[in-house]
Amino acid sequence: MAASLSGNIDIVRQLVYEGGASLSMTDSRGSTSLVYAVKGGHTSIVEFFLSCENRISQRIIEHNLEDRMENSEEKDNSDKINETIQEALIWAAKLGYIDILEILLSHGDAKSLDINKKCVLTGT
Repeated sequence: MAASLSGNIDIVRQLVYEGGASLSMTDSRGSTSLVYAVKGGHTSIVEFFLSCENRISQRIIEHNLEDRMENSEEKDNSDKINETIQEALIWAAKLGYIDILEILLSHGDAKSLDINKKCVLTGT
C-alpha cells in the first residue's frame, strides 16, 4: 500500500503479479491500495488497478461463473471492489483530482453505482 501512495508503479505491479495483492485487500485502517493511489494522485496506478479488476471480471464472464457467484467468495470480492471504488471516488472528489474522478466514473463497476456524475465532478 505504501507503493501505491508513493506512486511506485513497478513495485505495485510486482506485488500484484508476483505477490498476489488484490484491489480488495485492506490495511489495518480498512483502506485499499486503490484508495492510497487516489490519495497520492497517481493516475497510472489507479488505471492499473482498474485494468486488473476488469481482467478478473472478464475471466468470470468467460468461464460463465455468474450463476455460482450468488453465495461465493467472488461475489464478496466484487462487493468489496465496489465499496473500494466508491471510497476512491469520494477521495478523488475531496482532493480535487478530476482526471482520477473521470477514470473511476468511466470504470464498468462505477457505472452501476448510484452516483450522479455531475454532482461528483462539480460538487453540486
